[in-house]
Amino acid sequence: MSGVISLTILLVIYAASEYVSRKTNGIIDTVLTISVLALIGFWTGILPKNLFSNSRVEEFGMAIVGLMLTSLGTTINLTELKRQWKVVVIAILGAIGSCILIVAVALLVKQKNFGVVGAPIFAGGNAATLVLLNAMRAKNMQMLSTYALAVLTFQNIIGIPIATYAMRREAHRLLQDGKSELQEKQTEMTPHRRPLQLSALFDTPIINLAKLGLVASLSYGISLLIHGTINYLVLCFILGIIFN
Repeated sequence: MSGVISLTILLVIYAASEYVSRKTNGIIDTVLTISVLALIGFWTGILPKNLFSNSRVEEFGMAIVGLMLTSLGTTINLTELKRQWKVVVIAILGAIGSCILIVAVALLVKQKNFGVVGAPIFAGGNAATLVLLNAMRAKNMQMLSTYALAVLTFQNIIGIPIATYAMRREAHRLLQDGKSELQEKQTEMTPHRRPLQLSALFDTPIINLAKLGLVASLSYGISLLIHGTINYLVLCFILGIIFN
């Protein structure tokens, strides 16, 4: 199968998944639909096993992981995190406790490596998986790489519907709240020009991609200076927050 056909198949799967998400108003998440369609396709043999390698998306994906994590950092609202500090503390404690439990169970069944891989994916989702895959593929740990993807897929199938349900309930509560908490928050957030903010003229996709690339490159340079003490991809996420 040619590369263009493989890429087209993946794009159709993504398009169909986004359509389902829009039609269900987000009840069925895009990532969940992609995971389910991919699993069905590979298990039934409809999709060729070399679909991803043929389409070259793996090579391209790993090349822009830094940009993706830098972009992820720009979505973090520090002001809102401070306001919701109790929620943040509960989430952190829950993630730490769950990770300890996962590693403990892995040690009990004498599969330490699988516990060490599974725990951060449970706590960090897609971002953690990208960091782990980048590290494991560099050391040719193929089995653990496959296991990491399996954990992420299973987590999506189980976790996303639960998270979507909880978020929709919270959204309905906010909409029905007479205090109009969202409007109050928006009123309090008065826009101000940031130190490195460019004018609206520069707010284009390619310029934004270039800015992500510059921050990701800076992260890579810092990682080299500190001899990889902090993973390059983790630095991308941190500097994404700072520069945003």
